[in-house]
Amino acid sequence: MRKPILLAAIVTVPLLVIAVREAVRLFAGLSDPKQAGAAPLLWIFGVFVTLVLLWVGVFLIGRATVKDSSKLSFEATAAIAIAQAKKRPPAAKCPSCGRPRVSEGASKCLWCGGKFEEEARIP
Repeated sequence: MRKPILLAAIVTVPLLVIAVREAVRLFAGLSDPKQAGAAPLLWIFGVFVTLVLLWVGVFLIGRATVKDSSKLSFEATAAIAIAQAKKRPPAAKCPSCGRPRVSEGASKCLWCGGKFEEEARIP
């Protein structure tokens, strides 16, 4: 966390010097119309936007947490679940109502009560 703050502070100092220089030019332009122009306002606005983005980035870096490497991310967990679901054969359908079998241990359909025909399983 110290490194981003140090880098942001190093960048901030020259930007503040530029902003102060342009603010002096802006006030000089207000007293003397010959020196007036839009350039100081643009410089001050640019420095302000740059500093805001820089320090928001430092804040976000500081709030970032280190992920636990022993846990899988959500994307990895979802990919494994989808791959395992694709390997699984489709559920047997009830001969009377046509709905899929909910439990392999049930001998009757949970929807209509019809009996499932036991398939011969090859070991």
